[in-house]
Amino acid sequence: ELVAMGDPRIFQNNLFDVTNPPTALYLDETMTSLSMPAQIDALMGTMASGTLSGDPKFIMYPTDFHLNTGSPCINAGTSTSAPAADYYGKTRDVMPDIGPSEF
Repeated sequence: ELVAMGDPRIFQNNLFDVTNPPTALYLDETMTSLSMPAQIDALMGTMASGTLSGDPKFIMYPTDFHLNTGSPCINAGTSTSAPAADYYGKTRDVMPDIGPSEF
């Protein structure tokens, strides 16, 4: 975000990949570095929730976005306004996964 008016309206069920540790997960209004998911979920001016950080455990990034067992993305998504099928055409279940692929 560059300015306060740049806040996202809804920011839910996102995973920040920390396999190559960033200096911050989220930079609020270009000056406040947020390094914990709970800090992002507590942002004012946006509906934020369900934020996670970790290794998504893709089968073979960047060519295969299927998830390995133990991925924090599994069952951590939302079905609200989500597509019925994943990138590969697999139907998403009632507890969808974060990302392009349903486990």
